[in-house]
Amino acid sequence: MITLEDFNAMCEELYLNGTKLTPETKFRDNDEFDSLIGYAMLMTIQENLNYDMSVKEFLSCHTTKDLYQAATKKH
Repeated sequence: MITLEDFNAMCEELYLNGTKLTPETKFRDNDEFDSLIGYAMLMTIQENLNYDMSVKEFLSCHTTKDLYQAATKKH
């Protein structure tokens, strides 16, 4: 399984403007964040953490750490 740091780096790569994320960064606070990046994050979770996260659950997460913890606690 990938680590939180690896997952955070994968999410960071989805931003085209060189945005730096930490596991505690509120990823939606970035001006570049949009539904396409959100969808790409969901696909990253599905492909790398083998978890089908619902949109409702995704919307309840605010940081990449929240996303990672939600996806990995289900295993």
